[in-house]
Amino acid sequence: MTHPHESKRASSADELDTRRKAERHATNAPLRVTLNTAQFAGRADNLSENGVYLFSADRLRVTVEMDTDAGPVTYQGKLVRVQQMNAEETGFAIEFERP
Repeated sequence: MTHPHESKRASSADELDTRRKAERHATNAPLRVTLNTAQFAGRADNLSENGVYLFSADRLRVTVEMDTDAGPVTYQGKLVRVQQMNAEETGFAIEFERP
């Protein structure tokens, strides 16, 4: 049985690439992220003594400041995904707002 909030995952990397809205460029530029959303509301989906998995219609707004070869740039956006990569690193996906 699937959960009503479960999204359909791409079955291959090719399908994922065709859904991309913009070309990606590899970089190792230093950056800073400021959370602009101090608080948000949601509903718990499941709970254990180790944590909670939740859903929220609220967006976590952020400001990204990045140092590039052309100089510093600032973007406004929203956090759209968080993924624990290993014991030391977490991946964060931020979608930039369009001007």
